[in-house]
Amino acid sequence: MAPRAPGRSQRQGSDGEYKANRVVDEAALKPLRAIPHVQQALTGYGIGWIEIDTAEADDVIATLVAATRDRLPERRVWIMSGDRDFYQLLDEQVRALNTVMKRGRRHIGPAEVVDRYGVTPDQWPDFCALKGDSADNIPGVRGIGPSTAAKLLSGGLHLEQLPTSARLTGAKKAAVTGSWQQVLAWRDLIRMRTNLDLPLYPAGGATRELPKPADVIEKLGLW
Repeated sequence: MAPRAPGRSQRQGSDGEYKANRVVDEAALKPLRAIPHVQQALTGYGIGWIEIDTAEADDVIATLVAATRDRLPERRVWIMSGDRDFYQLLDEQVRALNTVMKRGRRHIGPAEVVDRYGVTPDQWPDFCALKGDSADNIPGVRGIGPSTAAKLLSGGLHLEQLPTSARLTGAKKAAVTGSWQQVLAWRDLIRMRTNLDLPLYPAGGATRELPKPADVIEKLGLW
């Protein structure tokens, strides 16, 4: 798993630009306002949920993934999200599901990450630190795009190995070495925490059959 990384308050404290480009308008707030109803429904049907004010949801999910991997090594884990930062958690046990993508590309595992981006899941934070990540307002190294970043990391290299790899030459060397400490800091922002202290952990058993959406809405009186 990825080394310990900062939580939300720590991330924003270490880099004030982190996710500073996120739009907070009515459209963005609308799904958040539905969360209390979702929580009420989950509780009503006996399904556990977690909310931690001081941690990012990404880190909660990452910790749940790590806990499941350690405690239930035979259990398949699906992360249902379009956030590609979750790619750093993928392995033969853990997969991502993005229903926004075209059919045939929605199920994402290590092989798909390598095929599409040229890096392995455990290289994802290094890759994004070099090329940048607009979703998190991380600019990356000027002149280093996805293709160049993947070539620099080919063969499984991580950032620490780049200076002695002989791959940094010319303009690339000047760009990367000139912002080296910032690149390492960006990687720390991208890395997810997997060691939060959570109130609930996966127990290994299945929940009861999920109700129909219409039944949930009726039970909550939202018609």
